Amino acid sequence: SKATNSKDRYVNAQEKENGLLNETMQIMENEGRKVKEPKKIEDNVDSRIKDWLSAAQLNIDNYEDKSLAGILSNQDICNTLMNSDDALNYMINQRYLIDEITGNSNGMTAIANSSKAMTKMGSNQYSSYKVVMSEYFNTIKASSYISNFENGTKINSATITSNGDSVISANATNKSSEQQYKVFDDNTDTIVAFSTNGGYIFIAYDFKEPVICYKMEINPDGAYSDDWWNKYGNISYADSANPSRLSALMSYENDKPGIYNSYYIENRQAHRIWGISDLKRRDKRTASNFSTNIRELKIYYVKVPTE
Repeated sequence: SKATNSKDRYVNAQEKENGLLNETMQIMENEGRKVKEPKKIEDNVDSRIKDWLSAAQLNIDNYEDKSLAGILSNQDICNTLMNSDDALNYMINQRYLIDEITGNSNGMTAIANSSKAMTKMGSNQYSSYKVVMSEYFNTIKASSYISNFENGTKINSATITSNGDSVISANATNKSSEQQYKVFDDNTDTIVAFSTNGGYIFIAYDFKEPVICYKMEINPDGAYSDDWWNKYGNISYADSANPSRLSALMSYENDKPGIYNSYYIENRQAHRIWGISDLKRRDKRTASNFSTNIRELKIYYVKVPTE
């Protein structure tokens, strides 16, 4: 009958609606469970950290704290990572790792304790910059392997074979036919002399681009007794080509002529030209100042990385 058919259609429609409602509720319930279900541990592990450890034949699943901070706080793991060539090669090409490690006191300590890591960090433009600019750079300076790092960041004396347009100076004269560029040649037997006419004097290196000088080693002429004389001047910079004067950043004083004296530059800034200016020697008996000579100048620097 028509009434029966109508009733059947209503029941079927109701059942269908109920089925759709139940299906929708089931989907919502499942989605809710998905949200509440904890992620698997391996889903929370940064693949870069995992790959870094793998390069040193370490399995990240063996460690409870899989965060980078946790890894860096584990001295045994750090010793392995910082002495593995493969792990260091992987690390040096991951800016994320370099950023995090150089911003972590444990990370910088791990670098400082490894001769391999110090060499690797000093030989790479980005990593050397991050090390020098780190708030924990003092840890690197105190390292037994500081020379490993610094050797990769100093002016290459082998590339300086003439004055050219990179070595610049004011009131420098030749002594025994030596040229000004030989102040950078790592040979303390050569001397660059300066005029004694009392004029402004400087000697510097033009890097052609802004760089950050973080250390200088200065070896003045040792012809004068340190009982009578002390040598002093300014660590200076300039930002334009062929300057007539340099801007003084910090002063230095050397009471031991003939040996290297190291000066770290705490206020690290990027400038095109770095050198020393206002070089003088003082007669301690009369406090009179005279211009002086210099044997060697070593400049340690890092380039500012590009994006």
